[in-house]
Amino acid sequence: MLIWLTPLQMSLYGGLAVLAALAVRTAGRRRLPSGVLSWLWLLAALRFLLPVSVSGPASVDVSALLPRPLPSVSLPAPLPGTAAADAEALPAAPDRLDIPWPVLVWAAGALVLAALFAGLWLSWRLRLRRARPCRRPAVEAWLTGRSGRRLRVLEYPGLTTPMACGLFRPAILLPPGVPEEALPLVLLHESVHLARRDNLKRGLSLLVVCLHWYNPLAWVLAVFLARDVELDCDKAVLARAGRDCRAEYASTLVSAAARPARSSPYPCYGKHAIKERVVTIMTWKKPTRRRCVLAAVLLAAFGIGLLTGFAAVSRQGEPDVPVFPQGEGVVGLGNREPPDDLNAFGLSGAVLNIGDYWDIPVEIKNGVMCQFRDGGRPWTLAEGETVRFSLTAGLVEGYEERGQPMEIGVLRDGARVPLFNGNLNVTMDMHFTAPADGSYEFYLLNVCVDSIYLLDVSVQ
Repeated sequence: MLIWLTPLQMSLYGGLAVLAALAVRTAGRRRLPSGVLSWLWLLAALRFLLPVSVSGPASVDVSALLPRPLPSVSLPAPLPGTAAADAEALPAAPDRLDIPWPVLVWAAGALVLAALFAGLWLSWRLRLRRARPCRRPAVEAWLTGRSGRRLRVLEYPGLTTPMACGLFRPAILLPPGVPEEALPLVLLHESVHLARRDNLKRGLSLLVVCLHWYNPLAWVLAVFLARDVELDCDKAVLARAGRDCRAEYASTLVSAAARPARSSPYPCYGKHAIKERVVTIMTWKKPTRRRCVLAAVLLAAFGIGLLTGFAAVSRQGEPDVPVFPQGEGVVGLGNREPPDDLNAFGLSGAVLNIGDYWDIPVEIKNGVMCQFRDGGRPWTLAEGETVRFSLTAGLVEGYEERGQPMEIGVLRDGARVPLFNGNLNVTMDMHFTAPADGSYEFYLLNVCVDSIYLLDVSVQ
């Protein structure tokens, strides 16, 4: 079953994906073939960004880790034959947009980070205008001998280490002073980055950080993705150049690392783990076919697990009911003392806890429901007969402007059909016209901590 996720669910599942990727990385980062580590982090990034999940028999229910949503106060379409609470009596819409403060904090953080990364990228692009084509003989020979995508090799005095940039116009940027004998390996390394679209992967990790900046595991993903695209690139270079160049390649790497890339468009990542890269280079062996097949199976299982393994499993037979704030509300009869026989006023029996009315988890047994009946029995109405309700609410601190959340509607075949679902802050008249002869039961659901009063019920 396809499940749409909330932003907090996306962040939670993305964090679990990062932990799973870290476990795989710790167990086999030196034995995995080139590209596997990058794909692990790419799949984890997609788990942060995809708003859907698929539940299945093997799914782990993590819904208990998530905060429960507040009740909806939307106005549903009225039933045929109803006036849906006389439009002129409904509370006026608020003058200002009421956005929860956590949403504002999240949006501010996301915008600040997005502006920071965009500013760094723009500054980087403006400085690169000073780059000029590199005419060194070793570069010309390398360009002549390669095939595939057309690349530009530029020289930029502001750089301290070689870099690759560009999606649609890929280019390799070289600093002055790269030794002539090191150029073939340097150019091969950067061309592998471009062929694998590693700059796009890093950009995707920045998007994850912007949207999920409050989740520390999103930052962990960005750091390790930047590190592991380099490890995978090193393995790919050795696969093409051969094991005999390992010492030369490691020496070139150490020399480049001695000059930190101050102009990097990804400054938040800092220096790569050079020691880890050197050890990986010196111990690298060409992967066997069996290891490649196992790696492909691992990636497939990892991807399927991220899509289905952490779905919030829905409980079989549990009705779709809202979650209400804590509190014991009261349904009363105005300011007068209620009569001994509540049925005389159309109010049947005792006030019911919503958890007694539906079979739902005990932790959300709150809110109060009361049924309106005619002398203890369902209302028997002829087609066209109208039941009128007059309601008011006591003032509650914090609800003066928006009113108390409540719902009133018809019980039909055991299901709730709302006539009104919103906030009550004035005396309000509602009416329901029977669309056909039959029996009807009405309910009022109070989800606030104070009283909603039924002033009058009549049939016309």
